[in-house]
Amino acid sequence: MRRYLGALVTVLVGAAVVVAVLVTLINTARIPKLMAASDAGTYSLDAKNLKHVTLNLQTFPQSPYEDPDWIAKNYPDGTVNGVPIPPAGDNQDWVTYWPSTTFQVPAHAVVTIRIENYDGKSTLLNDFYNKPQGTLGNTITVDGKTMSSIKSEDASHTFTIHSIPSSQQDWLYVSIPVTGVDDNAPLDPAGLMPLKPVVTEFSFVTQGPGHYIWQCFDPCGSGFDGFGGPMSTKGYMSGTIDVV
Repeated sequence: MRRYLGALVTVLVGAAVVVAVLVTLINTARIPKLMAASDAGTYSLDAKNLKHVTLNLQTFPQSPYEDPDWIAKNYPDGTVNGVPIPPAGDNQDWVTYWPSTTFQVPAHAVVTIRIENYDGKSTLLNDFYNKPQGTLGNTITVDGKTMSSIKSEDASHTFTIHSIPSSQQDWLYVSIPVTGVDDNAPLDPAGLMPLKPVVTEFSFVTQGPGHYIWQCFDPCGSGFDGFGGPMSTKGYMSGTIDVV
């Protein structure tokens, strides 16, 4: 009887630990609203006219809400590119993507993503990520200049889309480095935000429908090697892309 009671207690303790972990993850995760790509007409590629859509994103070193004057100046109507800006929420000091990390794009289309980065540089730990992969031409543009790689020390983030190989959906892998703002760049009057972001833009082609994960692989967070905090919490430096 004691043996069975001991086993039962072990199971109950294990279950309590699992529940505690789940509650912690739910309380720390930020689940933003779905952001659907905007229609941009058609894109001529390999003698085919494909549907063309765009996503316009920002990255910030901390929540822009910490600088109310900057918010009022840049988002006077409470939207960014037609998408409502998210509420302030918790973890105001965490680096983050805006205005969402949950995206929807069409199948068999060209997707162009523009990232306005207001964050500084944090050197990549793996040079594998300093080159665009899976983009049209395996290139990106940085402030309008076409590039096939950047220096690892110039990186601020990556935007890396991937999935587990599955017979249920097409494979999709896209990874690009996001260049950081120079340390001596002019700041706004509050001293929190650079006056001008570094803009990275890239395009890729989707295949059939699927559900994919994207995340940053630059050590821009906290904790061990910079991969804790916002790097390990959904809704800050990671999210999902649904191809429909």
